[in-house]
Amino acid sequence: MQNLSVGLSINQVYRSKRKAKDLINGDEQLQYGVLRDYAQMITTVDKGSRVILQTEMAEETSQPKFKRMYVRFNAQKVGFLGGCRPFIGLDGCHIKHRFGGQILSATAKDANDNIFPVAMAVVEQETRESWIWFLEIFADDIGRPEELQLVFISDRQKGLIPAIETLFPTVEYRYCVKHIYNNFKVDHKGLELKDALWRCAAATTVREFERCMQYIRDLDEKAYEYLANIAPAQWTMSHFTHRTLTDF
Repeated sequence: MQNLSVGLSINQVYRSKRKAKDLINGDEQLQYGVLRDYAQMITTVDKGSRVILQTEMAEETSQPKFKRMYVRFNAQKVGFLGGCRPFIGLDGCHIKHRFGGQILSATAKDANDNIFPVAMAVVEQETRESWIWFLEIFADDIGRPEELQLVFISDRQKGLIPAIETLFPTVEYRYCVKHIYNNFKVDHKGLELKDALWRCAAATTVREFERCMQYIRDLDEKAYEYLANIAPAQWTMSHFTHRTLTDF
């Protein structure tokens, strides 16, 4: 408007931006039609990769409609089994386009303490059912978590925890302390409580952990009760097993 002296409404700018993005990225709806070719190309060119495309019949058109997709490249499996700790972080995030959906991911830690992506999936929603679908394929693809002695870590997402307990009842899993604190600070604010929580998480002996918890109790009884309701084996190093030595 300043350079060309052209007046544009917000709607005109929005439509122009959308058209420009379509020219760059292509039509999103049409791209779903080439997913089968994309999946076939991955498994043909990159031997050892695995792609699973799940569809459902659309009632309005009686045509196959995209539902879920699992993708794991060969280097991811080889790299994880050959050079990463037996430790898997599970998380989900929203896909920001007009069709929505969520990405579920399994990531590990390599020898340089860098995040190593192992597998991912696109699903309709982050629910118990979609996590079970993803984890069943993951276990069949990478290897049974019990046999690999894997440890899972997550953000206490409600659909994920029941899925792990259903599929892998004997597998150790932990909670991300950052997410614990994000929920904790809603009702229990203050730098002193924050530092005390992280000291509890970093404690390496049971006695040290109990001292830190008592310190929190002296500061705020409700804060203590909140943390006491979370099993120590799932968030403090003092109660971790020796199965995998990492605080990721």
